[in-house]
Amino acid sequence: MKISGVYGEAANIWVASIQELDFKVAASSKDALFISIINSINKNNHDHNLCKVQDNIQNSTFEINFSNMKIFSSFIFKMLRTKEKISQYRLSEKLRVERASYSQYEAGKLDPTFSKFREVLLALGYECEIKIKKMEVYKHP
Repeated sequence: MKISGVYGEAANIWVASIQELDFKVAASSKDALFISIINSINKNNHDHNLCKVQDNIQNSTFEINFSNMKIFSSFIFKMLRTKEKISQYRLSEKLRVERASYSQYEAGKLDPTFSKFREVLLALGYECEIKIKKMEVYKHP
């Protein structure tokens, strides 16, 4: 799973953002910026190998590659819910589930099915577009 953003530098401050999620991070160097992105995603997770940031220098963009659906969905759900200024309680009412059940998705403890992922996005007023592509390096099992 991947999500993209943009970054830039002004007055010796580096800033990265993902507009759709209202996600912003700032740092004093580009290297520190990418570390800050990973740290902000992994706040509640001690395994920092679950996502990587890829720098696309030519167009000042970056991609966050998630190797774990729990961490990806946790990040997306928290950012969108915060952006929309809706409480976990209100969102869980829209989803017709207990707040404690929904909170496990945001905590990265529960792995949503694709149907549930889509349902949460719809409840927040968003949709998901899927892009499937052949991996450049793939070895058949």
